[in-house]
Amino acid sequence: MDKYHNILVEEDLDSILKLDDVDVNSSTLNESIESKLDNYLRISPEESQLIPETGCNTTQFQIQRDTGSPISNLSLSSENINGNGSTYETPFRSYYSCLSLGISPHFQRNCKMVSHRGELDFNNISGYFKDIPTSVTSVFNVIRTNLSDFSFIYLISAQLCQELMPMECSVEFKMGLLLSLVSIQIDSNTAPIPIVGITQNTSFANLLMTQIGNLAARFIAPVDKFETLELKNENFVEANPLLLAKGGVHYIGDWSGLNEPLRNKILKNIDCGYITIDNAPLKYPLHTAIWCYWTNYKNNLNDMKTLGCLIKVFGIPLLLQETSPEKLTDFLLEETMMFKGYTTPNDDLTISSEDMRKYIKYASNVNVEMPLVCAELLRNYFIASRFERPGCLSERAYISLKQMSESFAKLSFRPSVILSDVIGAIYLSEHFIKNVFGPGVFPPPIEAVGNDMENVEIMFTRFKEWLYVYLSRFTPQTN
Repeated sequence: MDKYHNILVEEDLDSILKLDDVDVNSSTLNESIESKLDNYLRISPEESQLIPETGCNTTQFQIQRDTGSPISNLSLSSENINGNGSTYETPFRSYYSCLSLGISPHFQRNCKMVSHRGELDFNNISGYFKDIPTSVTSVFNVIRTNLSDFSFIYLISAQLCQELMPMECSVEFKMGLLLSLVSIQIDSNTAPIPIVGITQNTSFANLLMTQIGNLAARFIAPVDKFETLELKNENFVEANPLLLAKGGVHYIGDWSGLNEPLRNKILKNIDCGYITIDNAPLKYPLHTAIWCYWTNYKNNLNDMKTLGCLIKVFGIPLLLQETSPEKLTDFLLEETMMFKGYTTPNDDLTISSEDMRKYIKYASNVNVEMPLVCAELLRNYFIASRFERPGCLSERAYISLKQMSESFAKLSFRPSVILSDVIGAIYLSEHFIKNVFGPGVFPPPIEAVGNDMENVEIMFTRFKEWLYVYLSRFTPQTN
């Protein structure tokens, strides 16, 4: 067997992700971290079957590999990655970096062509996708002709709750909620993506979560605790909201409004992935997406502790940014003058709530696999981010990133995750980190792009390039 053959398995997260032993003052990575990264930067015989077939129109590239040598000896040569004739020579995973940069829209694996562009014939797709509403498939094929799958998901996310705010507002927040809905799968061993929104506007957070949550099969929002009739000499178990919301969303609203015992119980359920019943030795798998929002009112030490606790359990919080009063005023005036009470625009790129509900139902029931190359990109980002920005990502964040990547694939009508799906999940992670903890030493190019889909595509391409350079800074150097 090739000594560089490395099959990633689900190892103990502590042994892989714990970075407490890193000397942050050292000029190089700690040896333990270097060995871990080096272990993930090997190429296996299966991966060597990935052969680039064609480059895109703007870039020509070459991949050179010595048989039996580690992937770190690969070199990527590009004449037009940044449009200025620059050339990258790096020990980083060059071919996979090439794919993550979007240089080649086609690649070949085991002699089977996978295309990132072009129309899909939905009549020939087996399984759940064959009954997708026509409005969804039409939008998908229109966007897919010239843009990426990320732009398609960005567009359908922007359309959500468009009667409440301008489409270009809070897109990342709505996208995270959509990914959580798609992650709900009753026959899965993993609990759906839990959501905690960080916001200063609780009214908008409540409206968005309530309206988008109603696209799920079930949406349970308990009002208050109530007493039930006590029956003597009877053994019964009262179903709690988490059980009633199985296969849907349990919306608990404002996190600050919950009492301490209830908060601890919810955190325990998310952390262990099971629902426990009071006064009964019973537990059930958590097949419910738990949604809530929290406002950092005073920005004091206690609030920072609360934020750290939420990050530890929920993984990647979603940031609901403020919408400017001028933009909201213009939006309301325009809606009042044009529609005299909002009605959904009738155009080819608008998906109705009913069609969106069917789309989510079909997509959530699809089993998705994550190839080795995608798993390694995700792990490399996670380890690098935990090293450079300790405290911003918890171990739970790795699971959330993986589930988000799978949800991106489901929404893009694919049974397998590709690198763009992982990069989309990383984009949401960086959006939260940048806006909550600051831009850092090497800030990602995340900026407001409006509702122009070409600008969305340009922004996503720049983010891919940034991610490539960011990860290359943490790659072990080889002689």
